Amino acid sequence: MISNCSRDERGLYSGGQAGDQDGGEWRICSWYNYPWGGWHYVLHHPKAEVRHLIATLAKEAANNNNIGYDQMERYTFWQQLSQCGYRPKNITVPCEADCSSGVAAICKAVGYLLGDEKMKAISIYAYTGNLRAVLAQAGFEVRGDNRFLTSDAYLYAGDILLNENNHTCTNVTNGSKVDEGEKIEGYKFKTAEVKQGDESLDVWRLKVILKSRGFFNGSVAGVNQKKFTASVKKSVKLFQMKAGLKQTGICDRDTWATLLGLDMKNGYWVLEEVKIGALNNKSVLLMQEFLKGLPKNYYKGALNWDFIEDTKKSLIKFCKAANKGGANLRTDGVFDKAVAKYMIG
Repeated sequence: MISNCSRDERGLYSGGQAGDQDGGEWRICSWYNYPWGGWHYVLHHPKAEVRHLIATLAKEAANNNNIGYDQMERYTFWQQLSQCGYRPKNITVPCEADCSSGVAAICKAVGYLLGDEKMKAISIYAYTGNLRAVLAQAGFEVRGDNRFLTSDAYLYAGDILLNENNHTCTNVTNGSKVDEGEKIEGYKFKTAEVKQGDESLDVWRLKVILKSRGFFNGSVAGVNQKKFTASVKKSVKLFQMKAGLKQTGICDRDTWATLLGLDMKNGYWVLEEVKIGALNNKSVLLMQEFLKGLPKNYYKGALNWDFIEDTKKSLIKFCKAANKGGANLRTDGVFDKAVAKYMIG
């Protein structure tokens, strides 16, 4: 599937109303072989997190009908994108792009979200004739082999298709023959029902999460860190009230499910391995909550579900501090099994 911006509501290149008037100006559609000369190149970024974020933003743009097509107003998309946190889904003012300005703006936005200086420098004035050079300068690989140009089987989500004379668009799904080695297994853990008077690792986990969300103001360190006190019960009841659950003050299975928001398989909560570029991700949210709720408050940003530069820096800070105590965790900003186990137990 591709994210495709190619015409206005009248089937023309300019002069229509701002925004997507018919849902088809910028849309998700099946891969197609460009009818006027085919595809000349595929621009592929070597970093999976960059490709993932490009695909995510390209889908957001296609699904937001405030973003339409007009060559004469093609820079208004970037104007709005740069004012709303670089996320197309947040745009509320009708604006316009064309194929090349849309691709360039999204790649530039990824640069800001991931702290990539080369991608920040991408020109929003890029056009199909120079887009290959612009993206190559930003770190993209240029692929011209026929297998990349005649079907989507070897394309990754986040690859850019380019016909240098006329058109460009973004592939948003992995093809059937891409490298499966990027699939990553997660960390699995269990939780038990806990109530006032209990003392356990699960109580500590509960307190950390509630503290990060502002429901609990007590300590999560010291000799009483694993004790379920009256103040913890009060915090649980407040969370249950906000979540629409029965206010028992007991953290039962339903409360855990609502609190964690993770998938469960065979009795285990599954916390997937994540790294920079993961957006709207449940595992990222839980990681942010622990980084925020732990005594040293490693993460001071918003609980926004998005693994971007500030979250990565906070995770690296946590891992480096843990390594001083002999933890031997990776410090490249990847939240893998070992980091998850050390962080949440």
